[in-house]
Amino acid sequence: IDSIKDINKGWKIEFNEKIKEKYESIKNQKMIKIGVIGNLNRGKSFILSKISKIKLPSGASIRTEGLSIKYLEFESLKDRIIALLDSAGFDTPMINLTNKNYMDDEKNNDFFREKSREKLITELFLQNYIINNSDILIVVVGILTYSEQKLLMKIKNEIERLKINIPLFIIHNLITYTSVQQVQDYINEFLLKSATFTLEEGHKVSTKKEAKTGIY
Repeated sequence: IDSIKDINKGWKIEFNEKIKEKYESIKNQKMIKIGVIGNLNRGKSFILSKISKIKLPSGASIRTEGLSIKYLEFESLKDRIIALLDSAGFDTPMINLTNKNYMDDEKNNDFFREKSREKLITELFLQNYIINNSDILIVVVGILTYSEQKLLMKIKNEIERLKINIPLFIIHNLITYTSVQQVQDYINEFLLKSATFTLEEGHKVSTKKEAKTGIY
């Protein structure tokens, strides 16, 4: 799903060969659909790897194209399948910013505005699709910025508009911090004072329980 303009002709669906053989039986099983939303390079694929226990490609140079659905089977869930819904990160840069058919700046500016609107509507379509089709929603953010506050508010407003009761987890990727104290200072002095939601419960996860530094 690269552009909302293609909605009338539809989008190409590609299957992993292993799942293609099993899809007919999988689609009739009960599913727990987990949607993952976030801006570009916030660590969504990393989080999906941890949930699925499958090594997924991740890194600054790798991003999901369009909409991706991964089907997972766990013995503990018996008759249920987990479906992970992922998309290209929002706020990705636009490519082909100038139309070579236009020679003057004014027409190029109009072309840029048109592509910007097309991109925004496409991202909103993907975001709303994931919200509407998930049983659990995970939003991955980095150090909280204004653009991510706007993203969280959009999601909050859409959930309220739909009047759906859906568990929402906001995961903060604080990889740029190097000590536990820095993380605690960020939470107390910045995050709690600018949070979009009322904090009901927070979880801190470190790789080393007794270490003064760790990954949160």
